[in-house]
Amino acid sequence: MSDIEVLWIDDDITSKGSEILDKLKDKVSGIKLFTATSCGESEKILRSKATPPQWAIVDLIVPQGGWARDEYFSNPGIEYIKHLKNKYRDNINIFVFSILVTREIADNIKNAGALDAFVKSNTSFAKILEKIQNAPN
Repeated sequence: MSDIEVLWIDDDITSKGSEILDKLKDKVSGIKLFTATSCGESEKILRSKATPPQWAIVDLIVPQGGWARDEYFSNPGIEYIKHLKNKYRDNINIFVFSILVTREIADNIKNAGALDAFVKSNTSFAKILEKIQNAPN
């Protein structure tokens, strides 16, 4: 069975996906992690692949980084989730991993197409990867 591909979009990422997974090897396996620090960087990764990763983890406070050049979004994370779901439909599952998730934000991200949201102070990144690992295919 091949690895589950995950794209993590978050401007706070300071390591490559392989380095992050190396630190988490005791907790998760069978995942290939791609990292992007902006929506624009994420688009470059997606364009380089024949098929999208099965999962995306999106921070709500993330720079547009050249994505949607003609528009400025006050909530780029939510707009980017809408874009991913519109473009890739059910070929990509999305979780949100952000610093603040209110009930209103949770409703907005679900309406945008994300499955669930996790608050950074309450949930480790490893726990999210474990949820992905254990999700039905």
